[in-house]
Amino acid sequence: MEMQSVKNQDIIHYYETCDEHYSLLWHLNTHMAMHYGYWDANTKNLKEALYNLNELLANAAGIGSNQTVLDAGCGVGGSTLYLAKNRGCKVEGITLSNKHVALANNKAKELGLDHLAHFSVNDFTQSDFPSESFDVVWAIESVCHANEKKDFLKEANRLLKKGGKLVMVDFYRSMETPNEDQFYYLNSWAKTWAVPHFEFKNDFLKKAVDVGFTEVNAQNITPHIKPSAQLLYLYFFPGIAWNFLLKLVGKHNPAHIENIWSAYYQYHALKKGYWTYELITATK
Repeated sequence: MEMQSVKNQDIIHYYETCDEHYSLLWHLNTHMAMHYGYWDANTKNLKEALYNLNELLANAAGIGSNQTVLDAGCGVGGSTLYLAKNRGCKVEGITLSNKHVALANNKAKELGLDHLAHFSVNDFTQSDFPSESFDVVWAIESVCHANEKKDFLKEANRLLKKGGKLVMVDFYRSMETPNEDQFYYLNSWAKTWAVPHFEFKNDFLKKAVDVGFTEVNAQNITPHIKPSAQLLYLYFFPGIAWNFLLKLVGKHNPAHIENIWSAYYQYHALKKGYWTYELITATK
């Protein structure tokens, strides 16, 4: 699969520009989440799904109050604040965006969680933390942005204490070598999200072992994110219409139209079975 290169500035631009969409449609201001969530039989709405995914990962890693966690690619800090509030652990959230760091630190102070939750600008492929600083490295839908996913895995392994846990969810392509149709949908989607490429799951797991992780496990939880994928697709049609109206008055944003089209590509690629959503855990 041909790879495109993504610069850190591309990722910053995507997230900061599309804050408006997340705020309008994805409860960004209240749940501070930019992910698909996790739907089970008892989930009533998107807000509950967003909460559920944090709970799923926290349980998978066995996070307790005596641990220190790195939220790698924390966005505006929703998961970091969830862990501080509900697990009572110390959490360091890192992102490339100065804007999001400021928002997250202000929110932590507002909630009285700033003694546990702290945010900084850092790159999860080459951070400035000392080795063996964390009990858990946590990543939700962020590793897909790395040009070389192995760089993240190496850094996560360096930062973890002996016996520490990696826990993450992300998107993976279903085939080792995509055909023309598969490449079209996956690459079109990747471009709209400032993602260089979606990794083949087996390749990712092998890289995790190569850098020194043991007990590497992947759980396909795709059925539990399908409602969110469908919801995004429903937003595609009014989004296109609204953007057309904005274009008529000269107020449209090219990044916004790309994000709108991402809803189309992700859903059709999912329907065709071109990608899966995986919960991955590993031990140092």
